[in-house]
Amino acid sequence: MDEETGWDRFDCRGSVDWREGDSFGERAADKELVQAIEHAVRNVRRVAQQQLPKAWSIETDRGVRISQRVEPIERIGCYIPGGSFALVSTLIMTVVPAQVAGVKEIVVACPRPNGALLAAAEILGVKRIARIGGAQAIAAMAYGNKERAARGKNFRAREPVCDGGETDGVERLCD
Repeated sequence: MDEETGWDRFDCRGSVDWREGDSFGERAADKELVQAIEHAVRNVRRVAQQQLPKAWSIETDRGVRISQRVEPIERIGCYIPGGSFALVSTLIMTVVPAQVAGVKEIVVACPRPNGALLAAAEILGVKRIARIGGAQAIAAMAYGNKERAARGKNFRAREPVCDGGETDGVERLCD
């Protein structure tokens, strides 16, 4: 381990490598991969639409009304681990539900985004990807840094190693 850069060779003293724009890599991906990504996005979008919480209101007594108002979080950060291979499925399963919920600003952090992940980000309309990983990524999204404001909430795939055996998918958007 390098004392200045830690386990993942990230130098906390420097700035985050942000990729911004409308074109990350879809044109570089092969046609079959793009079709598979688009198919997965459609399926996840359909499920996410079914899961959306709904506003409701009831009158419990004369003049007494109890309601639930549902509003999207304004901005979120999605963490995509970048171990051996940055998983496109994790990107889809965190970004699509946020889009369906109406989140206005979605930022993705991945220490080593590969071509498939960049193609999926472009298909999903992701505008910003931070090339940063681990605790630094979570902290940058949670608390912000000198370049970016904090996200309203952070999402990541749950991993059994990190969460004591929980394997029930992705954390929910509406807590």
